Amino acid sequence: MNASRNSRRFVVDSMLGNVAKWLRVLGFDTASASIRTLDQLERFRKEGRTAITRATRWRSRAGVVFLEADEPDAQLREVVSRLAIRLDEVDLLSRCLECNEPLEPVEQAEVLGRVPEFVARTETSFSRCPKCGRILWPGSHVVRMQARLRDMLGWSL
Repeated sequence: MNASRNSRRFVVDSMLGNVAKWLRVLGFDTASASIRTLDQLERFRKEGRTAITRATRWRSRAGVVFLEADEPDAQLREVVSRLAIRLDEVDLLSRCLECNEPLEPVEQAEVLGRVPEFVARTETSFSRCPKCGRILWPGSHVVRMQARLRDMLGWSL
């Protein structure tokens, strides 16, 4: 996993939690925050983040992507389309879905006692979030996420 594969950075309004989660699944540095003030928008802009929201007060603001769609899957499709996100920018599951931190590879021996015994015996590839310590591995959830992305975006991952 290579968190530097893409350089786009986003801040997604906290009302759009699913959009933030799926952008993280795709490997993008995606903060989640309640976007209330111009000062916040300016700070996010200085951080190199594109703001994404459904708050109508930001509809015409430069540097803000206002989403028209109501439904979460359609919102992600709208983000991908409007920002011309390409499949070659994706670094699937390279970030913690909770903390947004880039994941680090860890050896199988380091996860013993921290993952179910069956997983420790059968999986060989593990990652850890350096912030929250969560351990991740390519289980059946990865296949389900890939299928969901295929359904939402038409991408074959």
